[in-house]
Amino acid sequence: MNPTRQAGLNVMVVSFGGPGDVLPLAAIGAALARRGHRVTLISNPHFESDARRMGLEFEGFGSAGRLASAMHGGGHERSSGGWVRRGLDRWRRRSRGPLGSMRWLYGYIEGSNIAGQTVLVARGNAYGARLAQERLGIPLATVHLQPAAIHSEYDAPGLPVPGGSGRLPRLCRRLAWKAIDGWADHLLAPEMNEFRRELGLSPARRISSAWSHSPELVLGMFPDWFARPQPDWPSATRLVGFPLFDGSGLRDTPAELEPFLAGGTPPVVFTTGSFHPNGGPFFQTALGICRRLGVRGVLLCPAAGCVPANLPQGVLHLPYAPLSAVLGKAAALVHHGGIGTTGLALAAGVPQLVAPFNDDQFDNARRVERLGAGVRLNRPGFHVDEAARMLRALLHSSGRTGACRALAARMQGADACVEAACHIERLVPSGHGWQ
Repeated sequence: MNPTRQAGLNVMVVSFGGPGDVLPLAAIGAALARRGHRVTLISNPHFESDARRMGLEFEGFGSAGRLASAMHGGGHERSSGGWVRRGLDRWRRRSRGPLGSMRWLYGYIEGSNIAGQTVLVARGNAYGARLAQERLGIPLATVHLQPAAIHSEYDAPGLPVPGGSGRLPRLCRRLAWKAIDGWADHLLAPEMNEFRRELGLSPARRISSAWSHSPELVLGMFPDWFARPQPDWPSATRLVGFPLFDGSGLRDTPAELEPFLAGGTPPVVFTTGSFHPNGGPFFQTALGICRRLGVRGVLLCPAAGCVPANLPQGVLHLPYAPLSAVLGKAAALVHHGGIGTTGLALAAGVPQLVAPFNDDQFDNARRVERLGAGVRLNRPGFHVDEAARMLRALLHSSGRTGACRALAARMQGADACVEAACHIERLVPSGHGWQ
C-alpha cells in the first residue's frame, strides 16, 4: 500500500467497544471531516454503517456478531466469587481485545501512513496506535471519555478508599493505583513487550496508568468543573467538555415517543446504556418504582428479554430514543452511570439517580453527587423500596433542581468535538490551510 499525499490531514480514529466507546470518537472524526480532513474510523464492523452516515471512511477489525452478543448480555464468561474476583476476571477478559488487535492495528497504521500528514486519534487501550506513535513518530492524541481513565492520588472518588485530601487518603489512593497497575501489567506486559522487542523498543511498564497516554496530547472529553485537573495528570492533558453524542441522525426517533411525552406528566427515564448483562433485574425494579410512586416511565433498552412484558399504561418501552429528545421533557433519569449518559443528563438539567454497575461508573456517580446534580445508590441496594425512597426525595428537591439547571447553563453553546478537532490539528505543523 502506497498512500499518496492529499489536501488536509490523514486522520485515523481508533476505538473499540460499545456505542458509548466508539460513537463519541466518531463524532470527533466527523468534526475533523467537516474541516476538510480525510478521516478513517477503525473499529468493530458493527459500526461501519454509522461511520459512513457520519461522512467517515471505515476499516473494520473483529466480529460484529460477537460484539452484538456481548452488548445484549451474552458471549462472555460469567465469573463466580466476590466483587474483587469478578472485577479481576472482567479485566482479564477485557485485556484480550486490545492485545488481540495490537499487531494488526500497528501494521494497518504503518501501511496507511502519509509522512507529515497522518494523525492518530485513539482511546488509551488502542495499543497499536500508541506503538505507532512511539516507533514511527506519528502524532497521537489519546482520548479519555471519563476522568477515571486518568489515575490520580489526589482525586479519585470512584476508588473504595477514604475520601479527603490528607496524607492518609492520598496514601490509600496511591496504594490502590499501584495494585491496579500491577494487575494490568501482569495481564498486558508479556505479550506487549514481546512485540516491542520485535520493533526494537525497550520494555514498557505502568502500561494502563502512564505509557498508554500520548506524550503529545491527552484529550479529556469532560469539563474541568466535572473533574478538576490534578497535579499528577499528564502534562499534555486538555479538557474540552462532554461530546454529547447520542446517536441522533443515525437512527430514527420512534414515532410513539413524542405523543407519549406530550400525553401526561413528565416521565422518569430508565436506562442501562449500551451493554445489558444485568438489564433484567434493573428494568424489573424500574417498573416497580413507577408503580410505587405513581409516575410515568420510559424504559430505554434494546436487549430482547430485559424488559417485563405487558407494561401498564403510562410506562413505555423503546429499544432506542435519542436522550437529547427525551431528557428535556423528563422529571428525572435513573441510570448506570455511563459517562455519555451522565454528560447528556447534565446538559439537559435533569436530576439523576445513579446505580453504577462497574468500572468508571462508580467514579462518575460520585462526581454527579458531589456536584449536587443527583444521588448515588449502590447497585446491591437497587430494589424497589430503597430506590423509590431516594427517587421520591430527588423529585421533590428544589436544591437539586436548581443545581441541575445551573450546570446545564454552563454547557450552553459549547462544542467539545470541534474544540477537540482544533487541538488535534495543532499536532501537525500548518501549511495546508486547516489552522
